[in-house]
Amino acid sequence: MEKREILQNLKELTLDFFEGRRTREETVHELYKRMSYPEDFDEAADKDEFIQRVYWDLRHLTHEKPFETKIEEIQYFMECFEGKRTYSIEDWNNYLHEKMKGK
Repeated sequence: MEKREILQNLKELTLDFFEGRRTREETVHELYKRMSYPEDFDEAADKDEFIQRVYWDLRHLTHEKPFETKIEEIQYFMECFEGKRTYSIEDWNNYLHEKMKGK
């Protein structure tokens, strides 16, 4: 699977979950149906930190607390997919730190 196709799948799954069209369980199930890491990732996708982060966080939507993916993480991905942010580990950490203050 090419990087472009992987990004499109991840974007659709993230958006569907974020907008309430899929539950956590349905999102994880659909992720497994559409792709498996690393078998379905081409070399470019395998080296893309953003793809890796989104993929693993979607996979962890159904993990038990405190390890499940938080809605703030999904919000961050949505902002990246919408072009409002450019992913970097520093930006990711700063964003989550600000969002999680006081929780």
